[in-house]
Amino acid sequence: MGRAAPFYGFGGSGFLTSVAERLVRLVGVRPAASVLDVATGPAVGLTAVHELFPDASLHGIDLSEGMVAEANRRLLERGVKAAVELMDAEALTFPDEAFDLVLCASALQQFPHPDAALVEFRRVLGRGGRVGISIFGDHDARWEGKDRLVAELAPRMGQVGQTFDESKLRAALARAGFQEPHVVRERLDVQYADAAAWLDASWGHGERRALDAMDEGSLSQFRSRLPDALEAAREEDGKLHWRPEVIYAISTD
Repeated sequence: MGRAAPFYGFGGSGFLTSVAERLVRLVGVRPAASVLDVATGPAVGLTAVHELFPDASLHGIDLSEGMVAEANRRLLERGVKAAVELMDAEALTFPDEAFDLVLCASALQQFPHPDAALVEFRRVLGRGGRVGISIFGDHDARWEGKDRLVAELAPRMGQVGQTFDESKLRAALARAGFQEPHVVRERLDVQYADAAAWLDASWGHGERRALDAMDEGSLSQFRSRLPDALEAAREEDGKLHWRPEVIYAISTD
């Protein structure tokens, strides 16, 4: 993930950035709140909080040294005052009740032990604090051809993280002691001019893992067969559209 840090969330249409910004707006940050962004990546969530509430106290963590360095670089460029450090979401080193809000955009399902992370989120939240989480729900079935091509050409790799849906997320929040969440389900519309544009963008998010694992011959074959695999996703405007579901959940301590 460290190698992807300079591109993460900003490749192609930057849909990870859109999800993080939408989560911030749905949560509704209070002025001067103390905010922790877990798995902050390049700090797009922290940047969104700063733009809406510049008086908020901003903290971010990530398990990738490369991401932490990239986040700090981007925050400095934008004049955003925030503390971003290397830390495991499942073993936070912050004291109890240190934050008013904990954010976790598009990452909870990637953790080895999501329940442990949620317990930590609740521990570091002050009384009445809120947690805001986004996960991907139903995927766009028109992209299954691409998934089959990856399965054929990339080495077999173990699954990273967990499979989540709304019911599992609600249950996990309840086990951690959070109140029944307010849930919003939406569809993204991520657009690509063609298969080459999708491939360029994919080096900046989770697809990179499979692409990196392909040898040169397999990657060349993947590139040549990709346009046919994605043709089902082409819409009337001539572009390829990816319309996955995003589930946003906001809960209080």
